[in-house]
Amino acid sequence: MKLSGIIAKTFFASAMLLTSTSIFAQVKIGTNPTAIEAASNLEVEASTAGRKVKVDKTTGQLTIKDGTEGSNKVLFSDAVGGSSWKKLKLMEIFSFTQVSGIQLVVPVGNSLCQDGSINPPACAKDLNLNGSFNIHESTSDVVLETLSIYTSIGNVAGSKNQFTLMLYVDKTTPGVFESVGYTLETSSTVGCNAKSVGLKAVLKDLPVRATPYQVKTFVGPWSNDGQFAAVVGLGKAAVEAAPSVSPCGTSPAEGNNKLTITVIQ
Repeated sequence: MKLSGIIAKTFFASAMLLTSTSIFAQVKIGTNPTAIEAASNLEVEASTAGRKVKVDKTTGQLTIKDGTEGSNKVLFSDAVGGSSWKKLKLMEIFSFTQVSGIQLVVPVGNSLCQDGSINPPACAKDLNLNGSFNIHESTSDVVLETLSIYTSIGNVAGSKNQFTLMLYVDKTTPGVFESVGYTLETSSTVGCNAKSVGLKAVLKDLPVRATPYQVKTFVGPWSNDGQFAAVVGLGKAAVEAAPSVSPCGTSPAEGNNKLTITVIQ
C-alpha cells in the first residue's frame, strides 16, 4: 500500500508539472489579467488602454508601448531611470555638380542686376548648378552650401568688376523660387584671374510636403568701373582659346562647382 501510494503521488506531481507548463506559459499583469495576446509570453499592461510591455514568445522581441513610441525613435532614460521614446534625428547629405559651365558678361556700369535679395531677376543667369531634397518631419534643419571656382578676364589697372552669386529655393510654393542667400564677389586683377566663391544658407522647419524642394543657383553682373566689359567663366573658361587669342581658364570644369545639401530631421 505504501509503494502504491508513493507511485500515485509521483504520477500526480508529474501531471501537475506537465499541466502547469501549458497553463502558465503566458503571464499577464494588468487591468484584465485573463486576456493576453496569443503571441506574447509576458504582458504588463497599464490602466491606460493600449499601453503595455510585452515579450514575443517566438522571437523574444520586447515591445514597449507607453504613448511616446513611434518610427525612428530610441529609448532614453531620465535621471531617475524613467524611460521614454525620443525621436532620433537623421542626417542626409546630398551633393550635386554643375551640369554645364557658363560665361557671364559684366558690362561697364553700376547696379547692373539686382543683388539676389528678390526672386530670380531676369538679368541673372542660371548657373546650371541645381539640387533637391525632401522634408518629411515637422522639425528640420537644412544647410545649403555652394562652392564655385571661376576665372575672369580683368580690366585696366585700378578698376574692378563684381558679380553676385545667388541661391534660391521654392520654399513656399513648388516651382516658385525665393531668395535664401547671396554674396557679392569682386575681382580687381588685370588680365586673367582665377578665384573661388562660396555661399551658405540655413533653413529651419520647412513645411512637410509630398513634392521635393528644388534648389537653384544664379549669377548676375553687378558693377564694372573699367573701360570694357569683363567676362567671368564658371565651369568654363572666361576666354576660349582661339587663333591669336590666349585662353583664360582652361582648367575650371563643371566638376569643380558643387552644391551640397545637408538635411537633419
